[in-house]
Parts: sequence; structure tokens; C-alpha cells
Amino acid sequence: MPNFNESSEATRAWPQVGFSSRLVLACSVVVFLYLWFTPGRTARIPGPRAIASLERVRIGGVDQYILVRGNDTSLPVLLFLHGGPVLSFRTCGTLSRL
Repeated sequence: MPNFNESSEATRAWPQVGFSSRLVLACSVVVFLYLWFTPGRTARIPGPRAIASLERVRIGGVDQYILVRGNDTSLPVLLFLHGGPVLSFRTCGTLSRL
């Protein structure tokens, strides 16, 4: 009959797996909270007249974000309304360079 009071190598490895899982979970929560509570940002566009701005505005009582990017601030703004919550225009990376 096996003695369950003695610890074997297999049973000693489990607390380390549990610790590493808890560590990964804790780090994931910290990263998630950091990303949730920090404001969004967009990469700078090089050039003297370039603009790269991500602004928060309140529309209908809901905070929305407007991304404005361009190489020349003298050109007009093209407002693109993508028509639904399913596909964001930012996911179409090559299309954003109209």
C-alpha cells in the first residue's frame, strides 16, 4: 500500500505549476488593466505639416474616439463612417492610406 504522506517528485512539481499559472494570470490582469485605463495613442507621422491625433469626444452621451492622420494639414478631412460595430476601419491597414 503506498504511503501518501511521503512526497514524490511528481507531487512536488504541481505547486510550481500552480505558482507559474498564478503568476501568468496576475501578469495578464496587470497588463489588461494598464491597457484599459491608459489613453489610446497613435504613431507619429514624420513631416513638417503632418498630423497624427487620436481624440476622445462625447457623442450622444457616449465617449467615442476620432483618429485623424495625414501628411498635410492643409488638405480636407475625409470622414469615413464604416456603418457598423463589426469591422473597424483601422483593421484594414492598407485601406487607411487613401
